[in-house]
Amino acid sequence: MSLADAQADIESALEALTESGEQVVFSYQTDPIFDDDTGDLISGGVSGTQTAYGYPESYSSSEIDGTNIQRGDIKLICSAGELRPVVGWSCLLDSVTYRVMNCEPIRESGVDVIYYVQLRK
Repeated sequence: MSLADAQADIESALEALTESGEQVVFSYQTDPIFDDDTGDLISGGVSGTQTAYGYPESYSSSEIDGTNIQRGDIKLICSAGELRPVVGWSCLLDSVTYRVMNCEPIRESGVDVIYYVQLRK
């Protein structure tokens, strides 16, 4: 597959996610940062949300190992946002809140364009 073919495939996937995908909302919160020496607060915790469009699917039986991927986990293919989801973020999908267990980016020219996100209740 050529680079041009790969870029065309990525563009098609992004277009399909935007047009036909479900809206998902990621929520995150960071802990405050303290100076180790003085104990002074350097930065307060930050919280926020990020909206994306995604397509949820089940993992195949061969992918479920019972440890890293468990029965009931969701594989979410979603459009990339400003921040890459990390373990511990929450994801609201179909009115159900899931925990982000893993996130693998698909990148084009060094920029995240699509994420494969593993979600668990």
